[in-house]
Amino acid sequence: MANKKLFKTLGAITTGALILATPSCTDTWDEHYNDLGTAAGQNLWEQIQSKPELSIFAEIASKAKYYKDDVHPMNDYTFADLLQSGQVMTVWAPENSAFTAEEKAKWLEMAETDGYNLQKQFMTNHISMWRHPISIAKKDTLNMANGKEMVFDMSDLAAPTMYDVELAQRNIAASNGTLHTVKGILPFHFNFYEYLKFSGENPLFSQYVIDKDTTYFIEGSSIEGLPDENGNPTYVDSVYRTSNLMFGISANVSTSTSDKRHMSQKGFAASLDWESGKYIMAIPTDAAWTNTYEKIKSLYTYAESYIDREKSGAKETVMRPSENPDSLTDLSVKMDIATPIVFDLDRQGKIGGEEGAPWTMEQFIASKGTEAEYFLNTRGDTLRNIENKWDKTELFPGEPVEMSNGYAYISDTWNLPKEYYFPDVEIKPYSYMFNLYSETFKGSVSSETFTNSLYPEIVAKYGKVSKDQFYIMKPDGSTKPEGNLILQGNYDLAYNRNAKVMSGKYDIYMVLVPYWYKEILDKGNDSLYLDSAYVDSVANISKNKIKLQVIYDNGTKNGGKGKSIKVDWDARKVDTVLVIPDMEFPYSYQNLEHSYPIMSIVSDASNSDVKKGYIRELCIDRVILKSKEDDTVVEVDPSNN
Repeated sequence: MANKKLFKTLGAITTGALILATPSCTDTWDEHYNDLGTAAGQNLWEQIQSKPELSIFAEIASKAKYYKDDVHPMNDYTFADLLQSGQVMTVWAPENSAFTAEEKAKWLEMAETDGYNLQKQFMTNHISMWRHPISIAKKDTLNMANGKEMVFDMSDLAAPTMYDVELAQRNIAASNGTLHTVKGILPFHFNFYEYLKFSGENPLFSQYVIDKDTTYFIEGSSIEGLPDENGNPTYVDSVYRTSNLMFGISANVSTSTSDKRHMSQKGFAASLDWESGKYIMAIPTDAAWTNTYEKIKSLYTYAESYIDREKSGAKETVMRPSENPDSLTDLSVKMDIATPIVFDLDRQGKIGGEEGAPWTMEQFIASKGTEAEYFLNTRGDTLRNIENKWDKTELFPGEPVEMSNGYAYISDTWNLPKEYYFPDVEIKPYSYMFNLYSETFKGSVSSETFTNSLYPEIVAKYGKVSKDQFYIMKPDGSTKPEGNLILQGNYDLAYNRNAKVMSGKYDIYMVLVPYWYKEILDKGNDSLYLDSAYVDSVANISKNKIKLQVIYDNGTKNGGKGKSIKVDWDARKVDTVLVIPDMEFPYSYQNLEHSYPIMSIVSDASNSDVKKGYIRELCIDRVILKSKEDDTVVEVDPSNN
């Protein structure tokens, strides 16, 4: 037993830590002390010791050391000390009949081998701050000292329960609180973070997350002792706080621009230890983790160096990531397997569509969200069933595992769709996407607003322009307009708006707009263009010749160039034209911050071509890199374990 002279100091430290684990109480201090009238002379520990039917609970409490966090026990302070301190508490103590021999042995063994989890799962699972007597018929949701929420149901004063466990004795007054005895052990559920850290299940994924734990020393909360011989402060009690970098949307240790990695570090954007959370999580088993890693890693082949295209003189600026290519592959693949699998119930598509009702957890779990229009993970990725290619409910196979802040589905497959892990790259040109390379840009780019709804007959016959806007590359005098377009997703109607080119194969399409759409805007009269003969005549004098070339990183200073492609287009409708088939990129840009391939676009009509009905103005709606899978990139098959 600790020296009672330490109670004031240690009690303050302990209660401070315990109170931090729970939301602040709204009752006044006087109400806590007066709700039972005159408090009894005995403290909680003395009351517990006086009752033979609580001998097992007392034995465990006397051996359970108090932990300030999962690695810092107070070796000379046990829960017996806490229960006789000045902290006001309510204790729900299981009677001896609640314990099997195996359970008693388990808790006593944990006192020697795993004291923090004994504290978290048992001791503080039966303690709440302040007094909670049974006085009137009501139902309360209480925060326990471990942060868990439990329902104290006193609606039936004749048969009150705590988390559905029946009370045996009630309202035993103590000088520092209230004691109830219960006929069973109060259920404990891990939150997601605790499950990953302490359950021992799914070690590959769990270790990936727990490796992002960062422990900080909290100087302001620590008790300073005498300085050492060099005048440096020492601490008789040190307070630490551990947080996990994965809980933010960015998992960077530092946001410093001096980080030479040049790879964004993604997190869950969800605090998995938040007890009030309503999360659904698809946790991969080791088999799912390993199989998915092998299936998609070819998409994450990295070069030794990249051109940094965010700096001036980009063609001469070489970026060398601090990790070697294999390390970047490992880092990026694991990050992309781990981060998209957390879902917040309140952010999911409503039942039956946007006009429907929001989900309750019970409804969602019962149907696995079948009627949700879409799933939205905590990172903001919208996952939809496109053209019945993917059953979104396959994200959540098997039976759910209850956590204190949601439900987990433990899956032998990683069931995200191909559109997520190898997405198309869709680009809506903007002026800045060309002007980045002033030394290679000629002519000008301007946007034209073609409001589809104003020209319904034209759109029905010849095709609509996405987002009511297209872009025109224009010549400067007799110069052919040309520029380099950034090949990085920005189209906000795409499945994955921010998709980046990966080390794989793509068919490259251009969505081209006939120049006479611009003429309709200028003339304000579209009826002429409903005459097919008139459109043919206009198209015959507004054809395009286009020269295209993809410039990509190949690990050298100047990069590599794809084959120069020439396209001849007759401009009779808004047309999706396959311009470069089977373009294979040797290196991935996934998660890189400052690098991407570019496509040189030249409106290539010569002077003699102009005389034959070609124009140099080139109208572009979008550029699409359609991802292709072949024998080297295997689509994740949800039925393949």
